[in-house]
Amino acid sequence: METHETIKHLKAANRRKVAFGVIAIVFGVLWLLRNVGSLNPVFADYLFSWQVLLIAIGLVGLVGNKGQGVGWSILILIGGFFLLNDIYDFSIRFQQIFWPLLVIFIGLTMVLNRTVRKPGFRNYKDVSSTDILDNVAIFGGSDVKIDSQSFKGGEATAIFGGSKIDLTGARLAPGIQVIELTNIFGGNTLIIPANWNVKVEVTGILGGFKDLRPKRFDGIRDTDSTLIVKGVAIFGGGEIKSI
Repeated sequence: METHETIKHLKAANRRKVAFGVIAIVFGVLWLLRNVGSLNPVFADYLFSWQVLLIAIGLVGLVGNKGQGVGWSILILIGGFFLLNDIYDFSIRFQQIFWPLLVIFIGLTMVLNRTVRKPGFRNYKDVSSTDILDNVAIFGGSDVKIDSQSFKGGEATAIFGGSKIDLTGARLAPGIQVIELTNIFGGNTLIIPANWNVKVEVTGILGGFKDLRPKRFDGIRDTDSTLIVKGVAIFGGGEIKSI
Protein backbone atom coordinates (compact mmCIF):
# COMPACT_ATOMS: atom_id res chain seq x y z
CA MET A 1 0.00 0.00 0.00
CA GLU A 2 1.36 3.43 -0.93
CA THR A 3 2.33 5.70 1.96
CA HIS A 4 1.41 9.36 2.21
CA GLU A 5 4.98 10.36 1.28
CA THR A 6 4.91 8.07 -1.75
CA ILE A 7 1.66 9.60 -3.02
CA LYS A 8 2.97 13.10 -2.34
CA HIS A 9 6.16 12.41 -4.28
CA LEU A 10 4.25 10.91 -7.21
CA LYS A 11 1.94 13.93 -7.38
CA ALA A 12 4.92 16.31 -7.38
CA ALA A 13 6.59 14.27 -10.14
CA ASN A 14 3.39 14.36 -12.21
CA ARG A 15 3.11 18.14 -11.79
CA ARG A 16 6.69 18.55 -12.99
CA LYS A 17 6.04 16.30 -15.99
CA VAL A 18 2.94 18.27 -16.98
CA ALA A 19 4.74 21.61 -16.57
CA PHE A 20 7.73 20.37 -18.56
CA GLY A 21 5.42 18.98 -21.24
CA VAL A 22 3.56 22.28 -21.64
CA ILE A 23 6.83 24.23 -21.86
CA ALA A 24 8.21 21.70 -24.39
CA ILE A 25 5.11 22.08 -26.58
CA VAL A 26 5.31 25.88 -26.50
CA PHE A 27 9.04 25.76 -27.17
CA GLY A 28 8.54 23.39 -30.10
CA VAL A 29 5.83 25.54 -31.67
CA LEU A 30 7.95 28.68 -31.37
CA TRP A 31 10.98 26.83 -32.75
CA LEU A 32 8.92 25.72 -35.72
CA LEU A 33 7.69 29.27 -36.31
CA ARG A 34 11.25 30.58 -36.21
CA ASN A 35 12.46 27.96 -38.70
CA VAL A 36 9.71 28.84 -41.20
CA GLY A 37 10.40 32.55 -40.81
CA SER A 38 7.16 33.44 -39.01
CA LEU A 39 8.84 34.64 -35.82
CA ASN A 40 10.48 38.02 -35.38
CA PRO A 41 14.27 37.41 -35.38
CA VAL A 42 14.89 39.84 -32.51
CA PHE A 43 12.19 38.19 -30.39
CA ALA A 44 13.59 34.76 -31.27
CA ASP A 45 17.07 35.74 -30.09
CA TYR A 46 15.68 36.68 -26.68
CA LEU A 47 13.40 33.65 -26.52
CA PHE A 48 16.09 31.05 -27.29
CA SER A 49 18.57 32.25 -24.68
CA TRP A 50 20.09 30.91 -21.47
CA GLN A 51 18.09 33.47 -19.49
CA VAL A 52 14.78 32.03 -20.70
CA LEU A 53 16.12 28.54 -19.99
CA LEU A 54 16.70 29.52 -16.34
CA ILE A 55 13.19 30.94 -16.11
CA ALA A 56 11.68 27.79 -17.63
CA ILE A 57 13.54 25.49 -15.23
CA GLY A 58 12.47 27.68 -12.30
CA LEU A 59 8.83 27.53 -13.39
CA VAL A 60 8.91 23.73 -13.70
CA GLY A 61 10.43 23.49 -10.23
CA LEU A 62 7.86 25.81 -8.67
CA VAL A 63 4.97 23.95 -10.27
CA GLY A 64 6.35 20.66 -8.98
CA ASN A 65 6.63 22.08 -5.47
CA LYS A 66 3.31 23.97 -5.46
CA GLY A 67 5.01 27.37 -5.68
CA GLN A 68 7.49 26.65 -2.88
CA GLY A 69 11.27 26.63 -3.09
CA VAL A 70 13.76 29.45 -2.71
CA GLY A 71 16.12 27.98 -5.30
CA TRP A 72 13.49 27.86 -8.07
CA SER A 73 12.43 31.45 -7.36
CA ILE A 74 16.05 32.59 -7.52
CA LEU A 75 16.44 30.95 -10.94
CA ILE A 76 13.48 32.93 -12.23
CA LEU A 77 14.77 36.18 -10.71
CA ILE A 78 18.28 35.77 -12.12
CA GLY A 79 17.03 34.74 -15.56
CA GLY A 80 14.46 37.53 -15.60
CA PHE A 81 16.97 40.17 -14.52
CA PHE A 82 19.55 39.33 -17.18
CA LEU A 83 16.84 38.99 -19.83
CA LEU A 84 15.43 42.43 -19.01
CA ASN A 85 18.96 43.80 -18.86
CA ASP A 86 19.56 42.60 -22.43
CA ILE A 87 16.29 44.16 -23.58
CA TYR A 88 16.42 47.49 -21.76
CA ASP A 89 20.16 47.83 -20.93
CA PHE A 90 19.75 48.72 -17.26
CA SER A 91 22.00 51.36 -15.78
CA ILE A 92 25.07 50.40 -13.76
CA ARG A 93 23.34 51.70 -10.64
CA PHE A 94 20.44 49.28 -11.00
CA GLN A 95 22.81 46.36 -11.59
CA GLN A 96 24.65 47.29 -8.38
CA ILE A 97 21.49 47.10 -6.28
CA PHE A 98 20.10 43.89 -7.85
CA TRP A 99 22.44 41.47 -6.08
CA PRO A 100 21.95 42.98 -2.58
CA LEU A 101 18.19 42.88 -3.19
CA LEU A 102 18.48 39.23 -4.21
CA VAL A 103 20.31 38.40 -0.96
CA ILE A 104 17.60 40.25 1.01
CA PHE A 105 14.94 38.27 -0.86
CA ILE A 106 16.64 35.00 0.07
CA GLY A 107 16.78 36.03 3.72
CA LEU A 108 13.16 37.16 3.87
CA THR A 109 11.94 34.02 2.15
CA MET A 110 13.76 31.77 4.59
CA VAL A 111 12.61 33.75 7.64
CA LEU A 112 8.98 33.81 6.53
CA ASN A 113 9.12 30.14 5.54
CA ARG A 114 10.26 29.18 9.00
CA THR A 115 7.63 31.40 10.58
CA VAL A 116 4.65 29.87 8.81
CA ARG A 117 5.79 26.25 8.54
CA LYS A 118 4.81 23.62 11.05
CA PRO A 119 7.29 23.18 13.92
CA GLY A 120 10.31 21.07 13.08
CA PHE A 121 13.68 20.28 14.57
CA ARG A 122 16.80 22.43 14.30
CA ASN A 123 20.11 20.61 14.55
CA TYR A 124 22.21 22.81 16.80
CA LYS A 125 23.94 19.96 18.64
CA ASP A 126 26.59 17.66 17.27
CA VAL A 127 24.41 14.62 17.84
CA SER A 128 20.66 14.62 17.41
CA SER A 129 18.11 11.83 17.75
CA THR A 130 15.35 13.78 16.01
CA ASP A 131 13.67 12.27 13.00
CA ILE A 132 13.66 15.38 10.80
CA LEU A 133 16.66 17.13 9.26
CA ASP A 134 16.43 20.92 9.29
CA ASN A 135 19.82 22.49 8.68
CA VAL A 136 20.83 25.91 7.35
CA ALA A 137 24.35 27.12 6.56
CA ILE A 138 24.67 30.72 5.34
CA PHE A 139 28.12 32.27 5.00
CA GLY A 140 29.44 29.46 7.17
CA GLY A 141 29.34 25.75 7.79
CA SER A 142 28.28 23.08 10.24
CA ASP A 143 28.77 19.41 11.05
CA VAL A 144 25.55 17.60 11.83
CA LYS A 145 25.17 14.03 13.03
CA ILE A 146 21.77 12.34 13.18
CA ASP A 147 21.26 8.99 14.87
CA SER A 148 17.48 8.69 14.49
CA GLN A 149 16.21 5.14 14.08
CA SER A 150 13.20 6.42 12.15
CA PHE A 151 14.68 9.09 9.91
CA LYS A 152 12.04 10.87 7.83
CA GLY A 153 14.12 13.21 5.66
CA GLY A 154 13.93 16.99 5.86
CA GLU A 155 15.67 20.06 4.45
CA ALA A 156 19.22 21.34 4.12
CA THR A 157 20.09 24.79 2.81
CA ALA A 158 23.58 26.03 1.96
CA ILE A 159 24.05 29.61 0.72
CA PHE A 160 27.65 30.77 0.48
CA GLY A 161 28.40 28.00 2.96
CA GLY A 162 28.14 24.28 3.47
CA SER A 163 27.46 21.43 5.85
CA LYS A 164 28.52 17.85 6.42
CA ILE A 165 25.53 15.77 7.42
CA ASP A 166 26.42 12.40 8.93
CA LEU A 167 23.59 9.87 8.79
CA THR A 168 25.70 6.73 9.29
CA GLY A 169 24.12 6.09 12.67
CA ALA A 170 20.57 6.61 11.41
CA ARG A 171 17.96 4.26 10.00
CA LEU A 172 15.36 5.21 7.42
CA ALA A 173 11.70 5.08 8.32
CA PRO A 174 9.73 2.66 6.10
CA GLY A 175 8.57 3.97 2.72
CA ILE A 176 9.86 6.93 0.73
CA GLN A 177 11.66 9.68 2.63
CA VAL A 178 12.83 12.92 1.02
CA ILE A 179 15.67 15.35 1.68
CA GLU A 180 15.16 18.69 -0.04
CA LEU A 181 18.42 20.51 -0.81
CA THR A 182 18.91 24.16 -1.71
CA ASN A 183 22.56 24.80 -2.61
CA ILE A 184 23.37 28.31 -3.83
CA PHE A 185 27.05 29.18 -4.04
CA GLY A 186 27.48 26.43 -1.46
CA GLY A 187 26.94 22.75 -0.91
CA ASN A 188 26.01 19.86 1.38
CA THR A 189 27.76 16.54 1.84
CA LEU A 190 25.58 13.61 2.92
CA ILE A 191 27.28 10.61 4.52
CA ILE A 192 24.86 7.68 4.59
CA PRO A 193 24.87 3.96 5.38
CA ALA A 194 26.04 1.87 2.43
CA ASN A 195 22.89 -0.27 2.34
CA TRP A 196 20.41 2.58 1.82
CA ASN A 197 18.43 2.83 -1.41
CA VAL A 198 18.97 6.37 -2.72
CA LYS A 199 17.64 8.28 -5.72
CA VAL A 200 19.19 11.63 -6.63
CA GLU A 201 16.90 14.18 -8.31
CA VAL A 202 18.89 17.39 -7.83
CA THR A 203 18.79 19.94 -10.65
CA GLY A 204 22.19 21.51 -11.30
CA ILE A 205 22.47 25.00 -12.79
CA LEU A 206 26.16 25.79 -13.26
CA GLY A 207 26.62 23.38 -10.41
CA GLY A 208 25.82 19.80 -9.56
CA PHE A 209 25.25 17.10 -6.98
CA LYS A 210 27.13 13.80 -7.24
CA ASP A 211 26.56 10.35 -5.83
CA LEU A 212 30.09 9.18 -5.00
CA ARG A 213 29.13 5.88 -3.41
CA PRO A 214 30.79 2.77 -4.84
CA LYS A 215 28.85 1.42 -7.81
CA ARG A 216 29.07 -2.11 -6.46
CA PHE A 217 27.62 -3.10 -3.09
CA ASP A 218 28.03 -6.67 -1.88
CA GLY A 219 25.82 -6.34 1.21
CA ILE A 220 22.05 -6.50 1.61
CA ARG A 221 20.10 -3.45 0.49
CA ASP A 222 17.32 -2.02 2.64
CA THR A 223 14.29 -2.86 0.50
CA ASP A 224 11.73 -1.35 2.88
CA SER A 225 12.86 2.26 2.54
CA THR A 226 14.07 4.69 -0.10
CA LEU A 227 15.73 8.07 0.34
CA ILE A 228 15.10 10.61 -2.41
CA VAL A 229 17.52 13.54 -2.51
CA LYS A 230 16.07 16.37 -4.57
CA GLY A 231 16.34 20.12 -4.91
CA VAL A 232 18.55 22.53 -6.79
CA ALA A 233 22.26 23.38 -6.98
CA ILE A 234 22.93 26.86 -8.37
CA PHE A 235 26.61 27.77 -8.69
CA GLY A 236 27.10 25.17 -5.99
CA GLY A 237 26.82 21.48 -5.39
CA GLY A 238 27.33 18.64 -3.01
CA GLU A 239 27.81 14.90 -2.84
CA ILE A 240 26.72 11.64 -1.26
CA LYS A 241 29.26 9.35 0.39
CA SER A 242 29.04 6.12 2.31
CA ILE A 243 31.46 4.44 4.70
